[in-house]
Amino acid sequence: MQGQGGQKVVVVGGGLAGLSATIFAARAGLEVELLDAAEAVGGRARSREQEGYLFNQGAHALYRGGPGMRVLRELGITPDGVPAPAGGAYAVQGGRLRTLPTGPLSLLTTGLFGLPERLQLVRLFARLPRIDPGTLRHVSLDAWLATQLRPRAAELVRAFARLSTFTNASDRLSAGVALEQIALGQQGVLYLHGGWEALVRDLTVKARELGVRVRSHARVARVSASVGGVRLELAGGESLGADMAVLAVTPSVASELVPGATLPRLETVRVACLDVALRRLPQPLQRFAIGIDEPTYLSVHAPGARLAPEGGAVVHLLRYLGAAPAGTPEDLGGLEALLDRLQAGWQAELVHRRSLPSMTVAHALPTAAMGGLAGRPDVDALGLPGVLLAGDWVGPEGFLADGALASGKRAALACVARSAQVQGAAKVA
Repeated sequence: MQGQGGQKVVVVGGGLAGLSATIFAARAGLEVELLDAAEAVGGRARSREQEGYLFNQGAHALYRGGPGMRVLRELGITPDGVPAPAGGAYAVQGGRLRTLPTGPLSLLTTGLFGLPERLQLVRLFARLPRIDPGTLRHVSLDAWLATQLRPRAAELVRAFARLSTFTNASDRLSAGVALEQIALGQQGVLYLHGGWEALVRDLTVKARELGVRVRSHARVARVSASVGGVRLELAGGESLGADMAVLAVTPSVASELVPGATLPRLETVRVACLDVALRRLPQPLQRFAIGIDEPTYLSVHAPGARLAPEGGAVVHLLRYLGAAPAGTPEDLGGLEALLDRLQAGWQAELVHRRSLPSMTVAHALPTAAMGGLAGRPDVDALGLPGVLLAGDWVGPEGFLADGALASGKRAALACVARSAQVQGAAKVA
């Protein structure tokens, strides 16, 4: 398709951020080409089929009230899925299973804490929607909790923060981000039918309908910019010219593509995962658990989301790693022990298992030192004319997939604004 005023955008990277940027730019009338180094687009949102079971790359859930959902709706995409199960949820403390408190009544009656802690937690969760996260951007979660709750009550909030941010770094995590994510979690999440691959497929179809050219096996080796436009050199020797480029890639790849680029040092968020496919779920009433004194998680995504053959089950377990670069054999053994506790007899039903000892879930831990999400690099952080950034580590809005989708829109709107500026200058000339 012919772009607005002949302006062309090349998007590098076909994950959620790149797909979002591609569609918003194409909708605005720009000519868009999407390049991805892999065999198919999707990035970490791709799913893998194994013996009739669908595996996402670890446990994935979409916040129903988050900025990512708003972006998708703006694009005319309604993700198809089911809410996370409301029942069968447990807290693991000291090796014991207890019902996970999720509302005022269960908080008042839980055996996890004494009465003073319960009352503190009821009051905290009642005022959570009224807390302005912006005022706590530069305060760590631990520092804030020390002023609000008794130590044992604070353990539950840390557990919910791990659940909603995938981080085990409460000494560095911005309290504003943590509380905002916990509040989003209370609005509910979706487990997607057909895995996150279904979302990637919907986005790709939308892009193609708008005339976007999508190329896989297209690895970009270098990007340069000048007053005349952007030049992209591909690994195979091909060279492409464009008016603008969106680098929807990781921080390290962005630095490699643009020699001399200066980006802030960001801490990667990682988890160790154990994913299992079962012929049936041995304990159908025990579907979810989080550790209170251990940074662990278990969730049954199928039955529920359509990820398995009739009667089959997909269970995701993970350990939040904190500063550790990868999980240890002991970590993965601990996840097996958690599976034993919640789903005794699972070994006899096992169809397939997969271990991911060091899975990246986000490329920028939003620390208090950096001011939370507001401290992440913005789309124009490279300082190069016409070269924008996108990804879960870019821009001030949204965390995890929410941040990826929101940053893609933000980068595309910057391209549209630049295109309008160039056209305006041409008319004046």
